[in-house]
Amino acid sequence: MAKKDEEIRRQAILTQECNHRLLNNLQMIESLLTLQSGKEANDEAAAGLAVAARRVGAIARLHQHLHSMESTPTVQFKQYLEELCQDHSLMSLSADRPNRTITVDGVEMDLPTGIDIPLGLIANELVTNAIKHGEGRITVMLAEHAPTSYALSVRSDGPALPEDFDPSACKGVGMMLISRLAAQIGGELRIDRGEATGTCFTVVFPR
Repeated sequence: MAKKDEEIRRQAILTQECNHRLLNNLQMIESLLTLQSGKEANDEAAAGLAVAARRVGAIARLHQHLHSMESTPTVQFKQYLEELCQDHSLMSLSADRPNRTITVDGVEMDLPTGIDIPLGLIANELVTNAIKHGEGRITVMLAEHAPTSYALSVRSDGPALPEDFDPSACKGVGMMLISRLAAQIGGELRIDRGEATGTCFTVVFPR
């Protein structure tokens, strides 16, 4: 019995060390990409590196959030969304634009750990797009959609999307990533253009 307890303790220590090293590596990659972005003379290349750094940072923050849950089979996802949006507010929104705000609404949900990483990356991409292309307030919503599904939506003020906008035809990496990750969790991307202004991207996914 004592030998079995010792093996369990050893495995727990090894798992904790692996998680710690993975988090450190992700944070190091994020820092290297950010530094390289700042030194890049080509504006387009610099912007691409900065976007890549933010994506790696989103994965690192999600991994850290998962680790803080002590390997539970579910994740409190609204809490993660609040942390993600707070980071975006600090990094991307400036004091000279007080009308630009990000809020998280909805109820807390314990989502399976197999869904959290792709859904977290979807949320990161949608918020990034809203900051880049939208205006005014950004609202992130996590809610029940039907008895068998949930919905994650990001709504922003500003010009409405053109009627012929087709996310599957977009060449940008962000929209391609959103579509593929939505399909990965068995979800569907929906777009509400609003009557005059504003756009809402929603990913509906099964429980």
